[in-house]
Amino acid sequence: SPYPLHGVDEVLGWKPSRVPFIALAGMIAGGSGGYMMQYFLNAVEYPLNVGNRPLNSIPSWIPITFETTVLLTGVLMFFGLLALLGLPRPYHPVFESDAFQRTASTSAYWISVTVPTSERDQDIAESFRSLGARTVEVVKEEA
Repeated sequence: SPYPLHGVDEVLGWKPSRVPFIALAGMIAGGSGGYMMQYFLNAVEYPLNVGNRPLNSIPSWIPITFETTVLLTGVLMFFGLLALLGLPRPYHPVFESDAFQRTASTSAYWISVTVPTSERDQDIAESFRSLGARTVEVVKEEA
């Protein structure tokens, strides 16, 4: 949907998203890591008294702390979403289908539907045929 639909998660039975927690972890780790890096380098490891400024100069460290927060949040969001989506997925049973190899990347669209139980396979196949699908193939995943 191009706009938020409040309450659709509960209606569809979706679990709450874990993405905000990944972003929060990136923010906390990036902010505290950036600040502690500057504190260690400027006040502990290599202290310089230039212009009588304090060794723990919080206002001058705000930009770097902000930038490390944004950087680490972005990196954690990228890898966190890859992990949540199960990517990269090097193998899927549908890759062995002849119809997939002939048409999916050259001349047609391909829709893959994952169904937890096999009782609904024929219902879904008939639904796609009634909508005008040229080829419908049921691929079983081997355990």
